[in-house]
Amino acid sequence: MSNLEEISALGAKHRMSGEYEKAIFYFQQAANDHIDDPWPLIQLGITYRDFGKPYEAVSFFEKALDINPEHVNAHLEIAYTTEKISDVNKSIHHLILALKYDPNSSIARHELAVRYRKLGKQNELDDVLDFTPTDDNKEIFDYTKRLFSWKDHDIYRDVQDLAIDCDYARLGKFLNECIYHKKIESDILIGENSSYIRAHIEDDTLIRDTEYVNQAIKSAIDEKRPFSLIRLADGEGALLSYIDAMAYPLCPASNFIHANVLGQEIWNTWLGKKIQHENLDDLIKLRNGLFNAVENADVVGIPKIMHAIDAISYIEHHGCVHAHKFVRSIRSHGLTVPQINAHLKNLDVYDYIMKSQKDIGIITCHSSLGQRIESKYEKLKVRSYIIPYQHGHGEIFKYDKPVESHFPDIYNEIIGNIKVPHRGYVYLVAAGAFGKVYCDKIKRNGGIAIDIGAVADALAGFNTRESMKDLIE
Repeated sequence: MSNLEEISALGAKHRMSGEYEKAIFYFQQAANDHIDDPWPLIQLGITYRDFGKPYEAVSFFEKALDINPEHVNAHLEIAYTTEKISDVNKSIHHLILALKYDPNSSIARHELAVRYRKLGKQNELDDVLDFTPTDDNKEIFDYTKRLFSWKDHDIYRDVQDLAIDCDYARLGKFLNECIYHKKIESDILIGENSSYIRAHIEDDTLIRDTEYVNQAIKSAIDEKRPFSLIRLADGEGALLSYIDAMAYPLCPASNFIHANVLGQEIWNTWLGKKIQHENLDDLIKLRNGLFNAVENADVVGIPKIMHAIDAISYIEHHGCVHAHKFVRSIRSHGLTVPQINAHLKNLDVYDYIMKSQKDIGIITCHSSLGQRIESKYEKLKVRSYIIPYQHGHGEIFKYDKPVESHFPDIYNEIIGNIKVPHRGYVYLVAAGAFGKVYCDKIKRNGGIAIDIGAVADALAGFNTRESMKDLIE
């Protein structure tokens, strides 16, 4: 088989099904048969990236550029991938090159604006936006300029009119391009979210500070009182949005389309596979578990409304809004920020726990973490429940590929078997969305559960969050 379209179609089919090794086989065959065509190499790079191997992905994109240094899509793919591994400078470099070879690239200009905004480089951002596009790209560029002109509460000012300002076909084409590049920036749903934001703009006053949470945890430990702290952020929000859209077919069509894309994106990042329709019953049970966890928790981390307003990527914006909406539909008390796990580390709360206990439990993907903790705190014994690592961090951890999936296989096993030896027994939990339900199970069994998230990676010596690199031990 040497026909490029036929081989590529097989590769794309297997990639969409999460069969990455088979997809790589076909795209590699296409690359071997068409050595002067950069396209199969780009597809190989995308497949390796989806497979959780970003460094291999970049090498294939660079091979594509060896064939054609001016290939805009290859530059865009490198830019997206290197941002994911925190190489922002390289990401910006390739976006600048993409614009050099195609000044009208709406994706490149938008992505470059995103990075400059995040870095606070206002002059560079202004330069990127100081551009007169061709008529073909005018509506898209107007969208980008509108997005980056939002200040504070202006996110909901006139956003409903944007869908009218833009031709729907042009906006739809832009969204399809963004989906292809794993970036979705949609004013349609931002407009739908704006009414919720307007109604809850004062909710940030409900957020309790770190000292409040610190005292709540220490009080529970000292009194051996059942307690749980959990955190929901944009990832959980995106997944919950997907479950709601799939479970309730009367939801708006735009919600369904975008929730499906976002849900699949998050699921692939967490588990390295696509959500199958037969998983819906399991997902509804997970949603119910999250509902109970939020209702029963003593403290819940929730995205600030201002965080949703300031979010640049669509997945971050919509995920934050939906997480906020989910939590606020259940409770209005005991709220803090999702970043509380890092704030508690800075206050040495975890050190207090280690020194005050003789025995604790951890739920983590790091098999060595328990031993690391025991070596630092000689009188402490650690009971470990080891779970599969988050797929998107596979290249960082370089652990053996898990035989079983975290959900539903390991998830159901932990829910059924987790032990709380005595009242007030402390668990540190780092298990993503599934960990919130573990925390609830621990509290209901008389224990104390702290959702520490990526702090566990830092304690194990890994940098998976730029904001936590200073916490690495």
